[in-house]
Amino acid sequence: MPYELIYTSAPQGLNHGRSGFSTVARSADMPERLAAIVEKFSNFDHGICDKKYSLNKLSYSNSFYYVLTRICDCGSDYTNRTNFLAHHLVFCSEEILNYPNPAQIFLLWNGWLDSWNQEPKFLEPKNLEIDFIEFDSCKTWQDVFGDAGKASIPRSMLNCSFFLECKESTLLLELFAESLFLNVDKKISWDFTFTTYLAQNESAKDYNWKGYIQNPPNEFFIDLKNKSCPNAPESRLAEFARSAVMTKSEQLSLHIGQPKKISSSNFRVVEVEKEKNYTPIILASVCASIAIFILIIFLFSSTNSNAQIEVTESKTMQLPNFAAPTNTALDVSMKKSIIDLIEKGNYQDALDKWNNLSAKKDINVNTLITANIIGSCNEIDAYIAIGKFSARENMAKQKELKKHLYFLDKNQDFPNQDALKKSIKHRLKTLENF
Repeated sequence: MPYELIYTSAPQGLNHGRSGFSTVARSADMPERLAAIVEKFSNFDHGICDKKYSLNKLSYSNSFYYVLTRICDCGSDYTNRTNFLAHHLVFCSEEILNYPNPAQIFLLWNGWLDSWNQEPKFLEPKNLEIDFIEFDSCKTWQDVFGDAGKASIPRSMLNCSFFLECKESTLLLELFAESLFLNVDKKISWDFTFTTYLAQNESAKDYNWKGYIQNPPNEFFIDLKNKSCPNAPESRLAEFARSAVMTKSEQLSLHIGQPKKISSSNFRVVEVEKEKNYTPIILASVCASIAIFILIIFLFSSTNSNAQIEVTESKTMQLPNFAAPTNTALDVSMKKSIIDLIEKGNYQDALDKWNNLSAKKDINVNTLITANIIGSCNEIDAYIAIGKFSARENMAKQKELKKHLYFLDKNQDFPNQDALKKSIKHRLKTLENF
C-alpha cells in the first residue's frame, strides 16, 4: 500500500511547533525523512492553474519511489492568505504493477482531497480501490488532434512539451493516460516523469513530459490551445494507438519498446548507502532469463510461429522460422548442447553445430540467438535505468555487446542483422557515455 501525505497551510502542523505550510497528515509508517523529501514536491503557482498533477521519482535508502502529487487551489487559509493543498501518494517500485498507470490513478481514484479542515493526524494504511480499464484506442487524441496514432509521439520521445489553457490540466492528464497505455510492459508506464504544469521554481530537466500555460518553450511542443500536433510517425506504436489490437508476440510480453537513456536528472537522488544493493539488478537479470526461457518453450511447442519484436526507432522486425523438412528427430542432448552454447554467448559454435545437423526442424537456432541478444540488451537497459554499477561492470557489459556485434559481422546473412546491430550500438554508445 502506498504512503500518503497531505501538505497545506494550517495553524498547527503534524510536527510540533510548525504552522503555516506544512504536513498536516501522513501515513503512520512513513519514514520522517522520506516525508520531508516528498514535501518539496508541493510547488504551486496561484492564479495560473486550478489543479496540477505530477509524477516524480526518487531514490531513498537504497529503494526507488514514485510520487504522485495532486495540487489544487483551496481558497484562503487561517490568516486569510492564499492557500493550496498538495495530496501525495508514494509508491515503492515493488508495488506499482498492482495499479493502473499513474495518470489513470489521478483520473480514477476518488480519494483525492481538495481541502483540509481537521486536526493534524497520522493516517492508517489505505487500499486504493481502482479498477483496471481495458484499453480501447486513444480516443482523446483522436478527438483533440484527429488521429489516435499521435498518442505515440510523447511515448517515442524522451522529452515532450505541451502548451495548454489554464483549465485543460485534466484534458492533458487524459492524453498522458492514453500514451502510457501504449506500453506493453506496465512498469515502463511509470518511467516517464510528467507534470501538467511546470511551476516557476521547477526545472524542465526533472520531467520527461511537461505542460506550459504561459511562455511555451522554443523547443518542440504539442499545442492543445490551437489543437496543433505534428503527424504521427509510421511505427508499430502508432498502429497500436489506433487499433488497440496487440500482436501475438505482444500478448506474450515479447515486445521491446524504443530503447531510451533515462537521464539521472529524472531521478531525485536523496540518499545513497555505502553498501551496494544488487537486488534490482539480480531481479532484472532473472526476469530477462525467464523471458528467454518462455520464448524457448514457445518456439519448441510451435516451430511454425513467428515472433514480432519492436526495436530501436519503433521499427518492427519479424523473426523468421528457419525450420527445414526432416524425417529424423533431433536428439534431446543435442538440443540442450546447442541451447547451452547460445546461453553462454557462443553463437558461432551453436550455429555451426546446427548447420551440421540433418534434422533442423526441432530447433530454431536463429530465433534463439536473436532472443538471447535481445535479452542481453534488456538486462543492460535495467543496468542503465538503475544507474548503480561499477566501471568494471560497465566494461563487462560493453565487452558483451561487442561480442554480439562480432558475431553479426561474421554472419552477414543472419536475419534482421541491421535492426539488431542498431539496437546493440545504441546500448554500447549509452554505456560508453555513462
